[in-house]
Amino acid sequence: MTTDNKKSVNEISIYEILLILWQEKLKIFLISLVCTLVFGYYMSTKPNVYQISTDIRPGNSSSFVKYNLLNEILTSNIVNTSGLVSENKYLTNNVHLLDAQSIFFLLLNEYSDYEEVLFVLQQNPYVKSKIGMLEGDELQMQLAKYAKSFSIQEQKDENYKIILNWHDRGGGLEIMNKILIRLVESIRKKIIIDIKQLANSIDEKHAFQLNTLEIKLKNLEETQDEALNKRIKFLKEQASIAKELGITESQIEDLVSFNNNSYFLRGSNKINKEIELVKRNSFEVTEEYLLTKYKMKEIQKDITSKELLKSIETIKNDNIKDWVGYNFSFADTKITEKPLKVYLIYGFIFGIIFGSAIILILRINRHMDSIVKLDS
Repeated sequence: MTTDNKKSVNEISIYEILLILWQEKLKIFLISLVCTLVFGYYMSTKPNVYQISTDIRPGNSSSFVKYNLLNEILTSNIVNTSGLVSENKYLTNNVHLLDAQSIFFLLLNEYSDYEEVLFVLQQNPYVKSKIGMLEGDELQMQLAKYAKSFSIQEQKDENYKIILNWHDRGGGLEIMNKILIRLVESIRKKIIIDIKQLANSIDEKHAFQLNTLEIKLKNLEETQDEALNKRIKFLKEQASIAKELGITESQIEDLVSFNNNSYFLRGSNKINKEIELVKRNSFEVTEEYLLTKYKMKEIQKDITSKELLKSIETIKNDNIKDWVGYNFSFADTKITEKPLKVYLIYGFIFGIIFGSAIILILRINRHMDSIVKLDS
């Protein structure tokens, strides 16, 4: 067999390829049809995805009337003297007010880190079955995917909706309810912790203030004792001088004329009587002393921290479902459309490519077999 003949046998032109595909167009079409049906069947077996949504809003103000006293304490000047003042309009003394707007503001913040959402989803049997064999980054990515199916979205009218995309409407509503309860329960726990810390900080500040005032009182008493002892010492010295000089009665009637150098001229009898009088009235109650005692009593009678701790029991026993407004009975549900047409088109195109490849591979194999026979 000549070299030219071998070359012509080994080569297949583009024209020949197109001719082969045209000749086998029926087979390629049938393969495409099968692939289209397979893709269509795959889409039909995929579960429906429901988008469940309902309005969410601040709770009814009447649910927070019981916290009026607590909120007054949190915003009072007494508590603000602790120096724990925040610029946040819902926050005073690092503790959120217990009213409808503050709790709703906290809910949005609590949701933003997805911690409670992930906790609820990890307990869900469906999610467990999907992530059971996953580990590490792959597990975290899958959990994040499920977590992003839940969202709280602000609407154009400044209202909010909670939305969940889920394969099961009933199961989706249950998940949404659990997430909301979990979020509000987390808020309750944080508020209780903050109130305890605030009560402790007030008690610590009061203890410091009382200690400071007690030291001040002691200093006032010691200063006055020193002044009295100094006065008594002076009077005794003057009485001794008067006695030595034999001056028992006052030599000068005008008291203004006496000074420290001539005080003995009052006479030992009068000076001794003055000493007795000073000893008898040894402590003089000054205005500063009275004011300090008043401040101490005011601090000791302050019940702010006790009232804060007392409010914790009310918070613990409260029905937190009233803290946020929502009603799943009015939840909207719509089925997310499946891209069936797109998958059918993909299936048909894939079938053409796959069918063409199969036909060409079979033809090439037959062509190679003919070359072997010619060589033999």
